[in-house]
Amino acid sequence: MMKSILLIIYFLLVYIASLVDFKKEEIPDTINICIVLLAIFYREIHILGLTIGMFFLLLSLKYDCIGGGDIKFLLATGLLFGFWKTYIMLLNAMIIMFITAIFLFIKSKLEKKNFDKKGLPLMPYFFVSNFFFLFI
Repeated sequence: MMKSILLIIYFLLVYIASLVDFKKEEIPDTINICIVLLAIFYREIHILGLTIGMFFLLLSLKYDCIGGGDIKFLLATGLLFGFWKTYIMLLNAMIIMFITAIFLFIKSKLEKKNFDKKGLPLMPYFFVSNFFFLFI
């Protein structure tokens, strides 16, 4: 019962984060803080899970490949679910995002428009990945 409540609250937080990230291209710190509080409240603290967020933090310092809100979200999610679950959710999100990017690139070429290289928000894809991983 408690695990179900944890998953529902987490899923709602990811949903809110994905909506905000899609519209404003930022993830509120309050969402990340709530996820950390969930980990503490449910005694689900996985220190090794922080390594995924730390990896992207270091990668971002050199290549600016992922946003700061995404990094904080990965740190909080890694703390809650651990390394492997977070890794699988992130990998699935990246695969879905890659397929979407290919589709958008092909669509822009067919319409003879320039492909927007601005980037895609990660959280909507993480939301879809979480849905499949946690509920199916």
